[in-house]
Amino acid sequence: MSVEIKGFEYPDRLKVIVAWDKLKSLMGIICAGSMDTDPVISFQDKFFKKIWLPKWYNLVVDLEYVNFISSSGLGFLLMLEEAKKDIVLITGLNENIKDSMNFLGVESYFKTFNSLGEINEIRIPQNFVNQLIDVKKTLETTKEARLSTLRTKVTKILADYVGMANVVGEMANLHGYFNLARTKNELTLPAEYKYSAVVYELLHRILLIEMGFKDLTENQLEFVAR
Repeated sequence: MSVEIKGFEYPDRLKVIVAWDKLKSLMGIICAGSMDTDPVISFQDKFFKKIWLPKWYNLVVDLEYVNFISSSGLGFLLMLEEAKKDIVLITGLNENIKDSMNFLGVESYFKTFNSLGEINEIRIPQNFVNQLIDVKKTLETTKEARLSTLRTKVTKILADYVGMANVVGEMANLHGYFNLARTKNELTLPAEYKYSAVVYELLHRILLIEMGFKDLTENQLEFVAR
């Protein structure tokens, strides 16, 4: 089986590895980090122009290392579903992403498994799955794969404020504030609870990216934030 591999990197936000076998009509997309609007749009533009062949591939999309997916990210998954050959499998969904997909009614479009290792689908051969598992190992130690503690906290804050069903929309509303948190050292925020999510985004940049902390528990993060 001849598999081609290409990586796409949006530093400290999202990494994507695409592995595909054109002769066998198989493709795997493995993501790590946060599928925010900007990196997703940039990735999908390159992906559809340089790699994709409509109605050609059966796909596996692994999201185990993804801690947030925007409406643009969900839109990308639906584009894959629309242009697939026969099937799109999604593996590694966390509860936050499942809730967002359920709210928008899109989870039913896909066949899902808890992990790559649990895939049981005749149109996705086991030897291809094994190759995807090997490829995925290259993401395990990346910074993007370690963002879950901070980004999960952001999601929890917004879910407490607006309800899990509205988190994706609220992330879009706060998009400008999150961009400021990623680029500025000082922020002026309204005195509403939901804006504390932006503070955690700022802490993400300072602690994980600029200071290089690798392993932070939620309690440690809460202590720093307060």
